[in-house]
Amino acid sequence: MALRRSTRTRSESAAAPGGARRAAQEVSLHATCVAVDGQGVVLTGESGAGKSALGLQLIDGGAMLVSDDVTALFREGPRLIARAPVHGAGLIEAHGNGIMRLDFVDQAPVAFFVDVGPPAGERLPEPAYRTELGISALLLRADPANPASAALIRLAVAHGPPHIPDSV
Repeated sequence: MALRRSTRTRSESAAAPGGARRAAQEVSLHATCVAVDGQGVVLTGESGAGKSALGLQLIDGGAMLVSDDVTALFREGPRLIARAPVHGAGLIEAHGNGIMRLDFVDQAPVAFFVDVGPPAGERLPEPAYRTELGISALLLRADPANPASAALIRLAVAHGPPHIPDSV
């Protein structure tokens, strides 16, 4: 699926063919989503955890905004797709500064989820997964206070997520 800048309004997107069918098979999450090299990275976590801030760091590094605050997920065959709700497309909160309007992409296939928050404590955790609409995707952790978090996410998209070698 090629990424593109939106050329239609969200109301036109909602009225697109299959929109009624899609709505019945959709779930909304309190999450931010960005597209890194065309792959959707869904940032989840508690309110105030730093999802939007980490999203802005990724956008500053070349990612494109998909959604902020609320992310809609739907199935497309074996893939999970993320998009913004009708009224939030192209908007992201810059905490303490207001709402920014940015270029965005209509949707992106989900590569993985990222649980945003303070470190979990384990240096080498077992792989974790999140399942939505019957599709599982890898779940990474990222601390928005760690300056390497955005780099970790970009590198995970480019080279695959971190893992624990058998020899460790």
